[in-house]
Amino acid sequence: MAAKEQQDVEAGIRSAAPPRWWSDGRVSHVMRGFYDALRHGRDKTAGGSAGNAEDGRSATAQTRRKFDEAVGATVAAAPGTTERGELREKALEFVMASISGTVATMLLLDESAINAARAVSEHGVDSLIATELRSWFHIALGSKISMVDLLDPRTSINALAAKVVDAAIEGEGK
Repeated sequence: MAAKEQQDVEAGIRSAAPPRWWSDGRVSHVMRGFYDALRHGRDKTAGGSAGNAEDGRSATAQTRRKFDEAVGATVAAAPGTTERGELREKALEFVMASISGTVATMLLLDESAINAARAVSEHGVDSLIATELRSWFHIALGSKISMVDLLDPRTSINALAAKVVDAAIEGEGK
């Protein structure tokens, strides 16, 4: 299907009316994957990935690298200084944005629909998605969050981010 679509685009042929299933939510993840693959193929042929070392790394690996850098910079700052507080705040903002983006991606929502002051369970995360999210926390942030904490309606995304950042700073400082 991707090859046919690519040929039609190159030939300037516009397809007729979309099929009935096109707007069905049950196939949205298939269409999303299709368009991602098509866009990735176009980027490669256009030379879009040349010279960018981050392109070969997954988003999770990039998140882990940036998180480790932020925590390392915070730990390197002298304890009790305003610099350390500012660096911790930047790390906290990064983690909140990463969690919000990951929750949005897993739920197929726009990132702006995620409110960091609310719990992940309030956004529609169920136990299956929570398991995947818990795995992401471990891989991307090196944090072992319990399912109880993750699905607790009293624990906001902000609180989860603070817990992750503080644990990482405490662990690095030892």
